[in-house]
Amino acid sequence: MANQIHIAVKSSVLPSGLPLQSAFKKVTSTVSVAVFLTAVLCQVASAEDMDINYLYHLTDFSGALPFNNAKIFADREHHEVYVIDQDLSVKIFNNVGMETYQFNDDGSLGKIIIDIAVDKDGNILLLSTPFSPGNYYILKCNYRGDLMATLELKNIPKNFHANAMIYRDGHLYIADKGNMTVLVMDEHGEIEKNIDLFPLLGVKKARNEFDISGFSVDKEGDILFTVPVLFHGYRLSPDGKLASFGERGGGPGKFNIIAGIISDDEGHYFVTDKLKCTVLIFDKDFKFITQVGYRGFSSPGGLIIPVEMAYMDKQLYVSSGAHQGISVFGIGQ
Repeated sequence: MANQIHIAVKSSVLPSGLPLQSAFKKVTSTVSVAVFLTAVLCQVASAEDMDINYLYHLTDFSGALPFNNAKIFADREHHEVYVIDQDLSVKIFNNVGMETYQFNDDGSLGKIIIDIAVDKDGNILLLSTPFSPGNYYILKCNYRGDLMATLELKNIPKNFHANAMIYRDGHLYIADKGNMTVLVMDEHGEIEKNIDLFPLLGVKKARNEFDISGFSVDKEGDILFTVPVLFHGYRLSPDGKLASFGERGGGPGKFNIIAGIISDDEGHYFVTDKLKCTVLIFDKDFKFITQVGYRGFSSPGGLIIPVEMAYMDKQLYVSSGAHQGISVFGIGQ
C-alpha cells in the first residue's frame, strides 16, 4: 500500500496575530493558495499512519513571541513548557502554547543561565554561573522561581565548559559539547560518571575537529547526541553500547547540517537539520519515517535554522533562529 501524505494546518486554535493568519492574508487567489499549499506538502516526506500538523507558535496575549534560537524544556509531568529568553528571563507556557508566568526578568538569579530542568519534586533547576565564569551551580527554585537553594558543582574537571543539562530519574547529565564530555551527577552534585564520547566514535582525526551539537537523555537513560561533521546521530546506552544512524545527503532521511536530537514516549527520534530547516523523524530502529517543516519566514510550518526541540503530550516544539519563535507541531493530532 502506498504511503500517504498527512499534513494539516489548524487555524482554529491560533490566537489572532499569529504567522499563519498573516501569511494567508497575502494569498489572494485560488491559484496562489494551490501553489502555496503544494510547496508546503512537497517539503514534507510522508509515512503511513503518522499525521504531522502545524498547530501554532508559543505566544502571549500580544501574539507570537519572537524567540531567537531559545532553549526549550518540556515538563511532561506537569504539562508545562519552559523557555529561556535572550534577556535570561524564564517564560512558562501551558499545554496550548500560552504564556502563563515568567521569572528572572529582573536578573535576580544572575545573568548567565545555561539550561533548565524540573526535578521529581517539581522544583525548577537552573544550570548557571551566577558568581564567576567557570564555577557552575545548580539554582533550585520553587514553582514561582523563588530561589530555595544553591548547589555548587564540585570536582568539575579542568577546562570543562558546561553548556547543557538534563535531569533524569534523580541524576543530572551535564555536557561539554565542545569537548564531547558528559558528567553524570547525583542530586547533590557529586560526580558518578565522567563519559568521554570522543573515543567511542572510532575516528582517527584530532579531537579538536569534532564536537557534538544535539544532546539529550531518553526515558531509558540512553544518551542521545549528534556529530555534525560525521552526519550521524548516536545513542549511547547505560551499558556503554553505542549505536549510530544517518548519512550525508539532500534527499529525504539524509543529513546536511544536523543539530538537535530528542525522542518521544514511543521511541521515535527527532533530529533537526539547520540547512534543510526541517525536523527528520526516525523510528526506534533508526528507520526514516518522515520530516516536518521547511525553510520559510512567517508561514505555517516554516522554520529557520532550527536547533533546539522539546516533546510533550504528542506535541513537538521546535525553536527557530532569526526571531521566528517556537513552532508547535501535533503528532497524530
